[in-house]
Amino acid sequence: MSAPLRARRRRPATGTPEALVKRAVLDGLHAHGWPAWKINSGAVVAEHKGKRRYVQFSFAGAPDIVALMPDGRTLWVECKADKGRLSEAQRAFAALCKERGTPWVCARSWDDVAPWVRP
Repeated sequence: MSAPLRARRRRPATGTPEALVKRAVLDGLHAHGWPAWKINSGAVVAEHKGKRRYVQFSFAGAPDIVALMPDGRTLWVECKADKGRLSEAQRAFAALCKERGTPWVCARSWDDVAPWVRP
């Protein structure tokens, strides 16, 4: 007997899904010739040669996108849907970036990142 199907949560008709924001930001950065990458976050428990291992793909609070600016600095971009909120770890990383003078932006659309590309 198969497992019961779970009901899918429907996205609201209004708002921008985070995945579309990530895609727009990456496309915009690449269109302007900026090297940029999506940072995979999360973790997995896996077994290898009989040993269970916990593998974390990134650090807590890691932004969604990292880009190399023409002046050699790094731009960190946290993408959020219209109603998305920053986690405590994300706020802490943003504060660290501010303290160190490192560019960090919370993007809800390409328009939030564009000023960094075309100052």
